[in-house]
Amino acid sequence: MTTANSRNKKSSLERKAIALVTPEVLQEERVVLFTIDEDEYTVPAKPRPNVSLRFMRNLKDHDENYAMAQLMEDMLGKAGWDALCDFDALTEDELTQIMDQVQNLAMGGAEKSAKN
Repeated sequence: MTTANSRNKKSSLERKAIALVTPEVLQEERVVLFTIDEDEYTVPAKPRPNVSLRFMRNLKDHDENYAMAQLMEDMLGKAGWDALCDFDALTEDELTQIMDQVQNLAMGGAEKSAKN
């Protein structure tokens, strides 16, 4: 006699693995986050989910400052991150706005996934 419990165990064992495949070219739409002297610096419009996963891993493995610095570089790219770091006229308010937008963009997808 088959019980509901044994059917559940059997069906869970029959599930197929999720196949992840790397595309040849990762194309992403980018949007302007800030400008410095008319030079535009962009971030992904819809960051990939692994960006938020790396941020969470860095929070766990390091500290908030390290995780945020790495997220900023991941989102802005090295040139954008370097430009921001080297801009001597940057105010605390401007930096806070940029950091908040980067974090909200990166974590937006993760927050939506957690709600589902």
